[in-house]
Amino acid sequence: MSRTDTIKQRRVDVYLDSMERKEEWEEAAREMGMSLSRFVQHCVEDSLGRGGPDLVKPSLVEEKEEEIEELEDSISELRRKIDRKNKVIERLEDDLRKRRMEPFLDGEFEGVRRYEKELIEILKENGWHSDSEILRRLKVNLKDEETLRAIRYQLERLERYGLVKTGRSGWKWKG
Repeated sequence: MSRTDTIKQRRVDVYLDSMERKEEWEEAAREMGMSLSRFVQHCVEDSLGRGGPDLVKPSLVEEKEEEIEELEDSISELRRKIDRKNKVIERLEDDLRKRRMEPFLDGEFEGVRRYEKELIEILKENGWHSDSEILRRLKVNLKDEETLRAIRYQLERLERYGLVKTGRSGWKWKG
């Protein structure tokens, strides 16, 4: 088989990332007095002789490590933002809960009072509900004495109206 017969078998196509890169390689080949094909062969052989893919690998690994580090930094920053927003949400929920309780804390219980909707929904669920379960489900801060008093007051008023009953197991909706 002649050299020309095996051209198709020996051929390797390389697609570069830009025309500028191709022009750079052609210029470098001209400066070395080689064809582009011979230049690429020479560079690949030289690279293989110095360690081949292991020589190229560190730069790729470094690129990926940098990319991973950037992504990790981005994730950390997003987590910090989420934490800050969660704290703001918590404070807003506490403020909202306090505002809902204000009518029950003012000492003047004239007229009809609107009971905490969430409290009523919890009590309407089948079975008994302990104080700790109710407070946990309402997400009440146990150090917030005003809110604790307001919820206690609501429960007592509901009991007086005959809507709930209390026992050793807690509170139960009678309706």
